[in-house]
Amino acid sequence: MLPKDLPTFSGDPAEWAMFYSSYENTTKLCGFSNWENMIRLQKALKGPALEAARSRLVMPEMVPSVIEALRSRFGQPRHVINCMMEKLRRMPAPRLARPESIIQFNEAVQGMVAHMVAAGQNAHLTNPTLLDELVNKLPIEQQYLWTHETRTVEEPDLVKFSTFLEELGKDAAKLVVMDCSSLRSGDKNAVQRGHLHAHSEGSKPTATGNFNHICTICNKGGHDVTKCIQFRAMTVKERWQRARSLSFIVPVVLYGQKSTVTTFAFLDEGSSLTLVDEELAKQLGAEGPREPLCIRWTGDTTRVEESSCRVALKVGPIESAKRYTLNSVRTVPKLNLPRQSFTRRGEWEHLKGLPIVEYNDVQPRLMIGLDNLHLAVPIKTREGQPGDPVGVKTRLGWCVY
Repeated sequence: MLPKDLPTFSGDPAEWAMFYSSYENTTKLCGFSNWENMIRLQKALKGPALEAARSRLVMPEMVPSVIEALRSRFGQPRHVINCMMEKLRRMPAPRLARPESIIQFNEAVQGMVAHMVAAGQNAHLTNPTLLDELVNKLPIEQQYLWTHETRTVEEPDLVKFSTFLEELGKDAAKLVVMDCSSLRSGDKNAVQRGHLHAHSEGSKPTATGNFNHICTICNKGGHDVTKCIQFRAMTVKERWQRARSLSFIVPVVLYGQKSTVTTFAFLDEGSSLTLVDEELAKQLGAEGPREPLCIRWTGDTTRVEESSCRVALKVGPIESAKRYTLNSVRTVPKLNLPRQSFTRRGEWEHLKGLPIVEYNDVQPRLMIGLDNLHLAVPIKTREGQPGDPVGVKTRLGWCVY
């Protein structure tokens, strides 16, 4: 059954296409008369759109002229396109650390280009100034990728750019994590979004203290990932593979109301959430509100955890009594993180003397993500020959990757 009412239209050119399509299709399929359409328009029009049509919305026979007046003022292709262009200019620049910003930027570009193509606005499609504006909003890594993608194209246009951006949007969509409890409550602003296994654009000093940032791609100081020459030279596939490989584990002590447990933590700079195995949380006596969680992992694998709780934990390194607070930790049954081993520390000279714990086939029961990033940030590194494991000191102790 088709809805009888029209969508609200206040005069925003970006809303014209949906409004007009609804008007045309429902009128044709339902056979609405001019009188019925007059009533529908009186309900749907608001603001400037209503003011433009008010004097004509008193006689049914004036309905066709009302639609034509609205089209002339708000629905001309150039008005719609100019409005979309202005909204794109005002949008915050997309960031790799926020894949949802990549998705939103892609959707806005796709909508604008689709309108240009449908309206035959070829001058806009081939406008080099507009294209440069959009490219320059991308993170520097994506700008390099675009340059590489179009190196053999004499005059790239917005259609080519939208195709390029669509692929980035698909990748970003696989990295989004959404808190289902917020969706159920209907509060869209409270939706917790994040990503898994994607590199952050950089790190900043946190409230727990300052640190000397070390790039986790080349292991040198003085710059972050966005300015790393090695990272810029990689292909898209190599970058994702490298980013996913930058997770490492460290033995830690977890402190709870019921007990103290020594386990391994999986430090992942790219995961937006901090997760703990449900059984471990119970063992510690950690309790908190139940908030169902929907997680989308890489590979488009989705898990829905109906019994997930939000808890706070204390964690510290095994070699000292220091303790740090882990906030907003989400419990999940069977965390199932990959098992790892490191049992040949003595083979590498540069690692000798470091308090690195050897381990064999251990499975971490805690994953620390971006929301507690200050604990995973490298403070010092110890490296050997190219290809050798790198020793990394974090606030939770020394580990290797």
